[in-house]
Amino acid sequence: MKKLVLPITMLLLSAVTYAGGGDNINQHLVDLFKNQVANAPDKQQRIEAFTRFISSGQRNSNKTDATAQRLIGWRDDNVSGGSWVFGDSATLTYTGNHGSTYLYNSEFAVKLDYTWDGTNVVYQTRSTRTRDANDNETEYLNENWNAGAWENSDRELNTYDAAGHVLTNTQQTWNAGSWENYIRYANTYDANGNNLTSTRYDWLAGAWVEQYRYVYTYNSNNLTLTQLYQTWNSGSWKDNSRTTYTYDANGRTLTRTQETDNGTMLENSSRITYTYDANGDNTVTVYENWVAGAWENSTRITGAYDANHHQTLYTSEAWNAGAWENDYRYSYTYNAAGYTLTSTTYDWVGGAWAEQFRYAYTYSANNKITEYLSQTWNAGAWENQYHYTYSYDANNYSDVTIYQIWNAGAWENSSKTDYDNNSYGNPDYLVSYTWNAGAWDNDDREFYYYELYNAPSAIAELKNAFAFAAYPSPTTNVLNIDYNTQSNAETTVRIYDLNGREVLSVKRVSDIGDNYIKLDVSMLGSGMYVVEATQGAQQSRSRFAKQ
Repeated sequence: MKKLVLPITMLLLSAVTYAGGGDNINQHLVDLFKNQVANAPDKQQRIEAFTRFISSGQRNSNKTDATAQRLIGWRDDNVSGGSWVFGDSATLTYTGNHGSTYLYNSEFAVKLDYTWDGTNVVYQTRSTRTRDANDNETEYLNENWNAGAWENSDRELNTYDAAGHVLTNTQQTWNAGSWENYIRYANTYDANGNNLTSTRYDWLAGAWVEQYRYVYTYNSNNLTLTQLYQTWNSGSWKDNSRTTYTYDANGRTLTRTQETDNGTMLENSSRITYTYDANGDNTVTVYENWVAGAWENSTRITGAYDANHHQTLYTSEAWNAGAWENDYRYSYTYNAAGYTLTSTTYDWVGGAWAEQFRYAYTYSANNKITEYLSQTWNAGAWENQYHYTYSYDANNYSDVTIYQIWNAGAWENSSKTDYDNNSYGNPDYLVSYTWNAGAWDNDDREFYYYELYNAPSAIAELKNAFAFAAYPSPTTNVLNIDYNTQSNAETTVRIYDLNGREVLSVKRVSDIGDNYIKLDVSMLGSGMYVVEATQGAQQSRSRFAKQ
C-alpha cells in the first residue's frame, strides 16, 4: 500500500518512469485510508501521519524508537514496458495490543486489498476478524468488492470454552444472499486442556452429518498415548487407524506404532523405533512394516553428533535380502558458534559413498550468512551450480542479496534484491532486479508502512522468557533446541510459518536446568519460520531459516 515518490537516488538507478500518476494514486490511497479508520478514536492523528508518509519518500519513513512496530500498509509495483505499474496493495488496522510486521498475519482487525484499474486504486477484498471480550476470535469474514459494494464471500465462526479452547469452528459460504453452512469441526478437552476428540461434520441436506473424528488419550505427563482415527459409517463410528506412542522417562518418543483397518479389525501396519544416546541425541531410528504377522525392517536412520548436539552424519539404510544396505547419507560441518558450514549429500554406489551435492555457508565475524553456495560432484571434483551472496547495513540488517549461476567457469548475475530497513530491522522497501544484457533491470518493488504501538504481551514475554537457542540457521534437515528451565514441567515447542500457521509441535517433560530437543524440519518448505517454546507462563521465541 505504500506508494511513495521516488527520491533522486533511485531515479538515477533507472531511466524508467511511473505509469499511473503518483499524485492521483496518493490521493486515492489517503481517501481509502480515511474510510478504513473512520471510526478509530485517533483517526485524525493516523490520517495526518499516513498523509505525511505517502508524500515523504521511502528513506524518510518512520524510524523512531518505541515499544514495537506493526504493519499497516503494503504495496507492490511491477515493471511493464519500461515503466513502474501499480500491482497490489493492502492496508491493515488492529485493535488493542494486536500487531505484527508480517503482511499475512492473523493479528489484524481489518485488512483491505486493493488493485489499480488503470485510473484509480480500487478495492478487491476485505477480511475482518471479530474478537470477544476474552480476545478470542469469534468470526473471520472475507468479502469481495462487487459493483461498488462489499459482497460476502465466506466466513468462519468459532466458539470457545472458559479456558479459551476452540469448541466449534463452523465454515460458511455466501450463496444467493444468505449464509450456507459448509464444514464444522467440534472439539472436546480434558481438565488439562488436552484435545480429547476432534470431529469433522459436513452440511448435507440441511443437517450436520458426521464424517470423521480423531480420539486422543494421554499419559500423566500429558503426552499423547494414542490417536484413533474413525470414520462415520451407517450411523456409527468405525475404527480406521490408530497410532500408539511410548516414551522414556525424559518424555522422548521411543516407539510410534500405526495400526490400520484390515476390513474386520485394526492390525499392525508400521512401526518407528527411536534410540537415544546418553546426551539425548537420536542416534538410531528404525522403520518397520507388518508383514505376514511379524515386523519386518524397512529403513534405518543412523545419526552421529558432536559434543554440542550438532548432527554430523545422517545415514539412511534400506533392508534388502535380510541385511541392512547403505542408501544415502548427509554429512555436516559447523563453525565454532554452531552454524552450519557444509551440508553434503552422498549416494551408495558400487559399494562406496559417492558425493552428489554440497551446500556451503560462509559467515561474517558476527555469524551473519554472507554466502550460500550449491555445488555438484562432477568428474571427481566439486563444480559450482549457483550461489547467493548477502550483505548487511551498519545495523546488520539485510542490505543486498544477489543470486548468481555458474556459467562457463564464471559467476553470471541472475537476480538481485536491495533492502532498506528501519531502526527496528523491518523493511521500509525492497527492490528486485533481473540481469539483462549486462545490466540490472527493475523487476519488482515493495513498500511497507508501520505504526508504533504498545505491546505489553511482548514485554511480559521477555520478562518471563527462559534461556533458549535454536540453531543452525539456515538449516536443511535438523533444528537443535537448547533451553534452560527452573521446572521439570512439560515444555511445548511449536514452529509457525510467517502466516502464523502452526506447522510442527512437540511436547517434552523438561529437566531442571539445561535441556535439548532435536527437531526434524526436513519436511518444511524453504523460508523463514518462528520457533516458540512454552512452559507454563514462560515463553521464548526465535526465528530460523529453512533451506
